Amino acid sequence: MAKIYAPPAGMEFDCDYSKDWEKQENDYIDKLRKYCKQHTDSKNAMVGVIFRIPMGDGSANYMVFRTKPLEMIHVPTGDAWDAPDYQTRGVTLADIKEQVKFDNYIKGLQKKQKKTKTIA
Repeated sequence: MAKIYAPPAGMEFDCDYSKDWEKQENDYIDKLRKYCKQHTDSKNAMVGVIFRIPMGDGSANYMVFRTKPLEMIHVPTGDAWDAPDYQTRGVTLADIKEQVKFDNYIKGLQKKQKKTKTIA
């Protein structure tokens, strides 16, 4: 059963959306990933990976903090969607690995498509 935590004290996300919000979000995610890798006792490569649950017009995002037991930190970027407990409590490490595998597959297709694009 996955446990979900709010970001640690001092790691809250505060974004000025009138400026380069994408860079601010990416910087925050990098900072949170670094925190996870420095403070976990897990040696699994999945630490720091973001798991997404579709919500509304986007997704609720969670970063893997510990793998045994599975613990994730809510990533409050964008609309800061947060999935209800019944959607997160059954998430397993296998689910996260499957999503990473799918994401990598899609990225490969996108790279392949860019290489084969021609101007008509």
